[in-house]
Amino acid sequence: MAPPFRAWLTAMPALFLILWLLAINLAAALAFRSDKRRARERRWRIPERHLLFLALLGGWPGTKWAQHRYRHKTRKQPFGLVLNLVPVTWIALLALCLVAPLWHDSRLAASLEAGLAPPPIPQEAPRRTPRFSQQAR
Repeated sequence: MAPPFRAWLTAMPALFLILWLLAINLAAALAFRSDKRRARERRWRIPERHLLFLALLGGWPGTKWAQHRYRHKTRKQPFGLVLNLVPVTWIALLALCLVAPLWHDSRLAASLEAGLAPPPIPQEAPRRTPRFSQQAR
C-alpha cells in the first residue's frame, strides 16, 4: 500500500486543475458582473480582450453563465462569436491531446511493419589508442 503522502502527490495535478478551473471561472463570472455594473454606471469598462483572455484560460463556462445571467454582451456579435469559439478550441485541443498519442503509436507501428523505420544507429567501434614509441621517454 502506498503511503498517504505519495497518493496525495499523484493526485496533485488533478487537484490543481480542478482548483484552477474553479478559480478562473469564478474570476471570469465576477469580471462579467463587474463590467455589467460599470456599464450601467457609465464608468470605465473592462476591455473585451481581458474578458476573452479569462475565457481562454479556462473560464469559458463562467463567462457563458455570466453572459446569460447578467444579460451582458449578448448582442455584441464579434465578441459573442469569439466567445463561442473558445469552447470549440478547448474541445479541439482536448481531442488532439487524447488522440495524438494513439495516432503517433499507430503510425509508428505501421511504419515498423512496412519496414520504413530508420535503421538503428550503429554503435561506434572501440577506438584504438595510437601506440607511441618508447623513445620519447
